[in-house]
Amino acid sequence: MAILEDYIAKLDKLQISLSAGNFTSEGLAKVQELEYRICVLETLKYFCKAAPVATDLKKLRSHYSLLGAYFQFLKDERKYGTRTDAAGQKMREEGAQAFAKVLQDTSRQFASFKPTSQELYKRSISQLICAVLPVWIRYRETYIKI
Repeated sequence: MAILEDYIAKLDKLQISLSAGNFTSEGLAKVQELEYRICVLETLKYFCKAAPVATDLKKLRSHYSLLGAYFQFLKDERKYGTRTDAAGQKMREEGAQAFAKVLQDTSRQFASFKPTSQELYKRSISQLICAVLPVWIRYRETYIKI
């Protein structure tokens, strides 16, 4: 996950700047947002690693239920950011709608998931996360630009 490494590097630079006494409220907001994004990316990485290599639908549903709940959590949390005008507010709303649509589409896709091989679910979950992440990141960028 190159973006994770990029976020960690940006966080390190910001922390050094803040530790040197170069405090700004914008810098502090970016540190908080970077820490949040890093946590989300690491959690999604663990979802990929923990995805069952199986065809047993009970195991797969259990894992997907946790992932689906986590995605819903991401959709509904941290709706604060830097001040914005009406155009910025509209971008936030559009970002939220796009993210909600992607989650709805992925939920439909996995509602009828039928694994044909042991590896299919794990591979499919990784692809799903790779499809959801850019939309989530664009959504987050409407609140705090990194």
